[in-house]
Amino acid sequence: MPSNKNFSVSSLIWLSLWLSLGGAVSLGISRFSYGLLLPAMRNDFGWSYVLAGAMNTSNALGYLFGALLTPYLLQRIPIERLFIYGSASTGMLMMVGGVLTDSELWLVQRCLAGLISAVIFISGAILVSRLSSLANHRAGLLLGLYYGGPGVGIVLSSLVVPWSLWQSVQRVYPWAAAWWLLGAVCVVFAGFQYRPIYQLVQAV
Repeated sequence: MPSNKNFSVSSLIWLSLWLSLGGAVSLGISRFSYGLLLPAMRNDFGWSYVLAGAMNTSNALGYLFGALLTPYLLQRIPIERLFIYGSASTGMLMMVGGVLTDSELWLVQRCLAGLISAVIFISGAILVSRLSSLANHRAGLLLGLYYGGPGVGIVLSSLVVPWSLWQSVQRVYPWAAAWWLLGAVCVVFAGFQYRPIYQLVQAV
């Protein structure tokens, strides 16, 4: 098992930044991007304001269930798997969103996305707390970097979605490409996290 001394301050900062990608996926991309895509989807599907709002409610309920379920999962599944596989699963769920046209299935998709988002964010919070224990004098910085992750996801979504909608304006559902692209970003982020997260778990 690696010694805590193997981690320099710069290494701890980088590990915190890798962890922050989980926040970017769970809260920044998975939740925020829906609001950007909703107007186009509502026009195409003819959703009422009530149904459109119900999608957000379903996502929030999923997040609540995920928060309640996470302690149970952590007792049975290694935290690094929950964190990394959660990010990858979120990406796949978002890609599925690019082909869904049924409102009931969309409610399920938003609920599952919320549930997995909670698992990712809580798991990441535990990991960054362990990370900060390796350098108490830098704990505030490390925690701040992690909790800044959702902001990165929001900025990324706000850039990707308009560009994707503009590029796909001739398609039947121009918003579909944005779901696929954002989902692919989530999967890539999960791949980037794999090695540093396992390195952190082995050390703490």
